[in-house]
Amino acid sequence: SGLSGKDLAIRRQLLLDARTTSFEDALGPHLAACDRLLRGTAQEAS
Repeated sequence: SGLSGKDLAIRRQLLLDARTTSFEDALGPHLAACDRLLRGTAQEAS
């Protein structure tokens, strides 16, 4: 899949926390994960 161990750990933690975390509390980590993915994709394309 091309993901590092840290990327997988972040995604796993977001999924585990999804049921018990409010939208407001989850928004920041979700956006940070999206940013991390987009930056990684942009670096691969260059």
